[in-house]
Amino acid sequence: MQFYQLNGRNENYFDVDPDTVTALPGHREAALYLANALRAAGLTPRVFDETPIKSGLGSHALAGIFAMDWDKREFKTPVIPLGIDPWRFGRARNNEGLSTWDPNASDPPLTPKEGFELGRQIAKVFKASPWRVALVASTAWTGANGFAKDRERVNPNIAADKKVYEEWTANRFDTWGEQFTWEEFEAEGHWELLISTVLAGAMTEIGAKIKWSDFQANEILNSTWVSTEFEVK
Repeated sequence: MQFYQLNGRNENYFDVDPDTVTALPGHREAALYLANALRAAGLTPRVFDETPIKSGLGSHALAGIFAMDWDKREFKTPVIPLGIDPWRFGRARNNEGLSTWDPNASDPPLTPKEGFELGRQIAKVFKASPWRVALVASTAWTGANGFAKDRERVNPNIAADKKVYEEWTANRFDTWGEQFTWEEFEAEGHWELLISTVLAGAMTEIGAKIKWSDFQANEILNSTWVSTEFEVK
């Protein structure tokens, strides 16, 4: 992986040369085990031996790894990056927001129900595996550029996020697969919640409850950030 650049400039939080390349350990055996098990369950994951992304991994995967190793120790834990794109159906996303939504696109993203079920299947597969696994979702909730361009949203939808966060911290996320719709994601700018819905499915499958959680949002941030730690009782 390569380090983030800030606003296109050759600088980052860690003051590391952005051309520095750091190798992250993977786990090919576990990745193929998961992919084959998901296919057996009727899902269609795609496995890539190499990434076309210049930075090595997608931004959310990199952000998650940085967050888990903020003190910059040598990261030795093998990772299996799972890419789930809430905007897969051809929408352009930039600082002005999302381009026009086409609900009839030929390559739509996962529905919330499908995402929730994917999470359940991932947890079920690894629960039966020979490995000890941590499931990590690295994503924001709403973001100013997660709204359609015609909404001209400047800030994240903090009010809507707080309402969802109340359900999250009360461990009422077991209904998220049925509760959310594409239309609600569009109206509230909640597209990135699809990733949290996958995690909700996984935590529901193994009966995990929230041990600790934190909600960070204000009017100058582009996104609402929620940090959560689960435990299985």
